[in-house]
Amino acid sequence: MPYYHARTALSPLPETLISRARVERVLSVGGTGFRTVVDDLFYRARLTPVENYKGFCIPFSITFGRVREEHIHYTFALLDDAVDVRITDTSKTTSPWTNESHTPDLSEIDAHWAAVNSETTLAKVVEIFATLEDYVIDEAAETAPPVSKLSRIKPTQISVKPLEKFCGLLGGNDPDIMKFTREHILPAAEDPRLYVQDTGKLATMSATYCDYFSWYSLVRDVDNLFKSRNLLIDEDWKGIAEDVEWAVEALLKARDLHVKKPITLTDIPDDYLTSTYLDQAYTQLHKQGLWLVYIDEGGDSYTFTVLKKSEAKKLIKWGQALGLKVSSSLNA
Repeated sequence: MPYYHARTALSPLPETLISRARVERVLSVGGTGFRTVVDDLFYRARLTPVENYKGFCIPFSITFGRVREEHIHYTFALLDDAVDVRITDTSKTTSPWTNESHTPDLSEIDAHWAAVNSETTLAKVVEIFATLEDYVIDEAAETAPPVSKLSRIKPTQISVKPLEKFCGLLGGNDPDIMKFTREHILPAAEDPRLYVQDTGKLATMSATYCDYFSWYSLVRDVDNLFKSRNLLIDEDWKGIAEDVEWAVEALLKARDLHVKKPITLTDIPDDYLTSTYLDQAYTQLHKQGLWLVYIDEGGDSYTFTVLKKSEAKKLIKWGQALGLKVSSSLNA
């Protein structure tokens, strides 16, 4: 963020292009920052101004840009009578504050956080900010209207009996998980819109999260019982033998499954695909009457558990009946 002696804008943002109110709204609901490769945006915010830092004032500000051009940073600094727009190219300049023993002067600061004097650049700033604004407002639970959020939650038609069996087997018939299933997962499956209202979840849900909410969200979320208790584990697509070995051992321990021969995986030079080591684990488990079962959650990671062969077949059958992509093969 730029620093100031006087609260004077070097390149004031025209109110006709982006109003101060719009910038303040993004600042108020955007949090401290985020980075999303999918939406090609990064964002940081200074939410607390500093009146005097080594003789400089540091105002409220937001910094944003495109992930694919992450060396280009655009900053809006909220001054008393204007919004100052600046640009920084981190591939060409470094922050003048990197040397702790040196206090930069205003010319050094203004060279790093440069004025935006080009109409072409300003037009690009306006375009990126509009995208950022839409994303932040859409994501913010505080600003998305409840009726709009509810309309984005898809109704489901799920048979309760196989769902209860699926959750019971996936959860190892743990009493806490069975209780959670009855009180949360089943109601979320029967009427997801009513469920999020009755539980108060709607107030904290972003509009985008509403698009993807379903009963399975309560299984998938890492803070919920299935994954927090290592009954279901995620591994990134890129990994090594040690990562998968740890995951398999954690699953076996969580389910109180015992193997006569320990699962020992071997790193292959220059092979960092998790699938390679899952295949190794599958072969060793299979010889001992155990199956790896995968649930395709649509991302770039692997979600899996370990079960006895007979239980694995049931979980796959019930999961597929519920519309999930469940299999004992990575290639299914």
